[in-house]
Amino acid sequence: LIDVLLAQVRQETSLDVKRADFKLDMLSAHLFMNFRVVDEHGRQLGLGRNLAALQAEWGVQARGAFQALAGL
Repeated sequence: LIDVLLAQVRQETSLDVKRADFKLDMLSAHLFMNFRVVDEHGRQLGLGRNLAALQAEWGVQARGAFQALAGL
């Protein structure tokens, strides 16, 4: 998202903005995406704004489920 914002600002303003110009740590939590992990029935298994944490928590289980489906 930041790369797209950089390109858009540069295109519309001709300003030389850089990635470091975005201070993400100063933004409110509600401005960040929420990610949901759902099962095959649509039930929510996990929810959070930290994608890496969700991947770490649910990645092995998801990988196993995808491998089982691929074996069909």
